Amino acid sequence: MFSNEWMDAPPWRRRHVRALTMTRELRLLEAPEPMDGLDYGHPFMHRPLVEFLLSAPADVVCRPGEPRRLMRRALSAMWPVALRGRRSKGLFNSAYFKAFRPLAVSLLQARRWCVVERGWIDRESLASRLERLSRGLECNQQQLRQILLLEYWLRNRGSWNSTISQAS
Repeated sequence: MFSNEWMDAPPWRRRHVRALTMTRELRLLEAPEPMDGLDYGHPFMHRPLVEFLLSAPADVVCRPGEPRRLMRRALSAMWPVALRGRRSKGLFNSAYFKAFRPLAVSLLQARRWCVVERGWIDRESLASRLERLSRGLECNQQQLRQILLLEYWLRNRGSWNSTISQAS
């Protein structure tokens, strides 16, 4: 089902190269919906960064009990002491998505959306997903979060542009 090109990597790198190959072949990092006129990217999958990390010795990047070792060492001076020893983010996602519910309710009441007017998102699909989010139901939250952020960014950009034109 998947290519075997990861077998060409040195034995100590095969696990990482295989994971990258599968990520690419499963197209996990591609935009979930077509978004004409918008660039969609993943900064940590920037090819030079991936190549640099694959060229670094594995025990520099991470060790048993030290997952993100290189990142933690590089940024340690900028982190508060309480965060330096933390191993996970805990249940951040549930609180994060709970914060999006009022935004979804607000957008449902507005019924006029920039992303729909530009033809990027289907009106019925967005309305049903906003409704589901406002009720706390499954709605592909990761993708909807991106849509909400884009919608509010476009709204704020529009009001910012109108204030600039009024000042001129």
